[in-house]
Amino acid sequence: MHDNSFYRYLTERLRYNEKKATYLQNWVAKYHAFKKGRPFGSVADYLSMLSARFEPWQVLQAKEAVYLYLRFTGKLPKHDTSYKPTPPYKARVKNTEDPKPQEQRELSVIRLWDEATRIMRQSLRIQHKSYATEKTYLGWVERFARWSRLTPDKLTEQHVKKYLSHLAVDRKVAVATQRQAFNALLYFYRYVLAIPIEDLSGTVASKIPQRLPVVLSKKEIDATLLCLPVLHKLMCRIIYGGGLRISECLSLRIKDLDFENGVLFVRAGKGNKDRKTLFPQSLHQDVKTHMAHIHLLYEDDRAEHRNGVMLPFALEQKYPLAGKEWKWFWLFPSPKLSIDPMSGIVRRHHIYSSTLQGSFKKALDRAGIQKHATVHTLRHSFATHLIEHGYDIRSIQELMGHSDVSTTMIYTHIAEKNKLSVISPLDF
Repeated sequence: MHDNSFYRYLTERLRYNEKKATYLQNWVAKYHAFKKGRPFGSVADYLSMLSARFEPWQVLQAKEAVYLYLRFTGKLPKHDTSYKPTPPYKARVKNTEDPKPQEQRELSVIRLWDEATRIMRQSLRIQHKSYATEKTYLGWVERFARWSRLTPDKLTEQHVKKYLSHLAVDRKVAVATQRQAFNALLYFYRYVLAIPIEDLSGTVASKIPQRLPVVLSKKEIDATLLCLPVLHKLMCRIIYGGGLRISECLSLRIKDLDFENGVLFVRAGKGNKDRKTLFPQSLHQDVKTHMAHIHLLYEDDRAEHRNGVMLPFALEQKYPLAGKEWKWFWLFPSPKLSIDPMSGIVRRHHIYSSTLQGSFKKALDRAGIQKHATVHTLRHSFATHLIEHGYDIRSIQELMGHSDVSTTMIYTHIAEKNKLSVISPLDF
């Protein structure tokens, strides 16, 4: 389906760039093909079909495309908002006639915010911020824009104060969430609006207390691992064995494994910091077996002349062929190709985090463990178990990659073994 009128609607009326408009048009073409084979299939059925074959961010893009197309054709159900995307993707023009004054104002607001977020995205990439940081910061700017209902040029420092107070009072968000919102808006004000934020007096701070992290015992971890598929079991053993975050595990490359010294190199972890952590001896043979399997996938990519894997920052420009080298290949590559959201290039990425999270949750259920645990719980358990075995807090801080030792100290409150050997009077 090549609907030039819909394409013009996207580019001329809604001001999408040509690349984004092409992607949206392609998703609509897939929707038409789906409807041709299933006349009574709903949009929800189409999205469900896509979720089994594509990454979640691609399904969201398809959702946006179908919504805009139905809005463009006037076939959008009035009472069905199940697939309605969140702003700013909401189409604000009802037909293809000349926009009315109100619609012109709305389009003007959209264009101003689009330009502001474009500048922010460009600034984030110039400063080599991770894609996860980019999504998080832009997400907060989008929510702030909807809350303020103003154009960027009308914003002042007071709006940030009021919004942060709104998060604490009305939304009752956690301290960490409010801090994350502030960091995103501070960046937006500093690098896009050129407005310094110097005084936050009068801002209501979140009061929700931080909870102690959930920790699994060694016995519970062993029981959970037994219920995981082979690949996911290996990933969880690496996470627990080295205290990795899930994103750090998924981002591991072949060159990050040091079998001789039993070390894992974590590149550009949280805070864009590198560190070294433990690579347990008991994992070496299983990892080597796994590497033999993924090497077949690597050879298939090379035989098909596919694009190399993504390289961090400017390395791709400096070493354009490095992404095709075995040492840069993902340790846990995805079995299917996808579009790189940073460059728009079709290539092989690593396994998506939700795949492992879902598998881990099912394993907990099968093992009969009732704790509210996630894959990240394995990282908490790593630190706690090291403390229980008497390792010093500074060494654990380095392995965990914490900037402040106070962050690591929280695990001393969870450790079950009492170093003072205090016995409850009930056991006298």
